[in-house]
Amino acid sequence: MRVGVYYFSATGNTLAGLLMLKKALEELGHLCELKPVEKQEPGSLSDAHDLVGFASPVFYGQPSEVLLRFIRTLPRQEKLRPAFIILCSGAPGGTLGSRELLVDLLVQKSFWVLAELVLLGEDSHPLLRRLRYLLPFHGDGRPDERDEAIIRRFATELVEAYRAFSSGERPSVPYRPILKCFSLLGWRLSILLRKSLMAKVLDANRCDGCGLCELTCPAEAIVMVKGKPSFKLICAGCLRCVNFCPREAIVFRAFKKLDRYRRRAALILSVLL
Repeated sequence: MRVGVYYFSATGNTLAGLLMLKKALEELGHLCELKPVEKQEPGSLSDAHDLVGFASPVFYGQPSEVLLRFIRTLPRQEKLRPAFIILCSGAPGGTLGSRELLVDLLVQKSFWVLAELVLLGEDSHPLLRRLRYLLPFHGDGRPDERDEAIIRRFATELVEAYRAFSSGERPSVPYRPILKCFSLLGWRLSILLRKSLMAKVLDANRCDGCGLCELTCPAEAIVMVKGKPSFKLICAGCLRCVNFCPREAIVFRAFKKLDRYRRRAALILSVLL
């Protein structure tokens, strides 16, 4: 079986989980290719994969807009193709209706979602990170060796689900439409916040004009103007620029002291640069 996983990973947590899945599938004798959507041509999806995965972190109760935009550009498949989804959230239950939103979009493109995996990842939101220890199950360091058994089991289940699909069965994932309401509310709230209290601003005294934020912005929402970044309104809300800025020069309008997440910066930058 040849597996292709199209993914977006803002700060490296989703990619860390996918690398464990790739290893687990290869140990079972299958091929697995990880394809960052930022590096793919819009509308481009390989026909060489028997099974296609779509993976994303969850922001404000939704999959990343970067992944959603990529899927929207895909043509409708000529025949029903088996697919699976992987979501990475900073808190248990934080996916809300992300699964349902992804399933709806993939069904429109003639994919059949036969399996899903939800991973717990260390929260990368510079404000929510200060509150994460209040949660009984915060995800510091995750995904890591604590998740290997879960991912290995999922790899086995994925192979079994694909075999069932190939024999004419239609395994499926749970689907609860009501959860989409919570996701849409969360996303609308995030838009309001990103235009007000959490609008990104530049500390010009700190910025040295390195351009890393422009180079790594997945939405092309940052342009360098006279050696300094300028922020467009098409921001996808992944906060990679805030977390990865080496000079900590990107802050929020109402919040200047932030707890940035850089644990896996080298991992994601090795893919992008």
